Amino acid sequence: MNTTFEGFVTAVKQQYEVSKNGIYSGFLLNPSPAQLRNFCLLLLENNLTKSDEEIFRVFFQVPDGGALRRAVENFEIEKFKAIGNFLKGKSGRPNAVSLNLISILVDYQPRPFNKYLKTNSNTITEIETGRNNDFQGIRTFVVGLTESSPKEDNSIKSIPSRLMSKVGVLVLLIFGSIYIINHAFFSKKECMQWQNDHYETVDCSSGKQGIVATNEVMPINEREINLHKIEVNQQTLFFKNGKPLVWYSKIKGKLYYFNSYGINPETGKPLKPITDYIIKKYVLK
Repeated sequence: MNTTFEGFVTAVKQQYEVSKNGIYSGFLLNPSPAQLRNFCLLLLENNLTKSDEEIFRVFFQVPDGGALRRAVENFEIEKFKAIGNFLKGKSGRPNAVSLNLISILVDYQPRPFNKYLKTNSNTITEIETGRNNDFQGIRTFVVGLTESSPKEDNSIKSIPSRLMSKVGVLVLLIFGSIYIINHAFFSKKECMQWQNDHYETVDCSSGKQGIVATNEVMPINEREINLHKIEVNQQTLFFKNGKPLVWYSKIKGKLYYFNSYGINPETGKPLKPITDYIIKKYVLK
């Protein structure tokens, strides 16, 4: 591993190529300054580690004990533009403070940079980088089989076993290649779109459709696709083991409730966890 700053830049950028198609693809696939700010707020709601919180405080210039969430909400959105340009490949390397924040957004480990430097330089970090690595993996696997096999007997008796071994390797290579090609080029590509109170899967190429045609069509996010707007009452189970089961968004003085954390599809703002105060004021009332 290249344990220099340049190596850290490269590793974080490679991890982005993986993460942009993951559960947070809605924020990372085509990151705008507003999306990156909202993503930071979402991560903040999910209890950052002490190390990650320190990175947030340094980037957003918030001292210990300061209101971090408020600082993120009031942060100048245009300052995220440089981060978006870096992820899109439109600019060179960012400074160390920004890169540490990016490492959180793409979930690169080890982070931050000083921890990366302490990593054993002989450690190999495996990062998926696309279809080429899939084909390379098949080739390496097949070559590994042939190279690790016991030395073959050159006698006539060993000919059938050698033929069967080669046929088996060939069949494995053919079927493996077919699987990778089918997965990489012919997988059904689907998107999702918010429809009234839930997400529905739609064809990415069909444009905006359905009941609410104005809602954005976005790549499927495996976590957010299960988001539902729900109704609550006095019998609703709001907490389990001290953790919230209901999240809410306030629009023009009215509260709307959801079954999970995430982003309100209608406003683009992060949902907030339910609290006893909210329950007493808006539900029990």
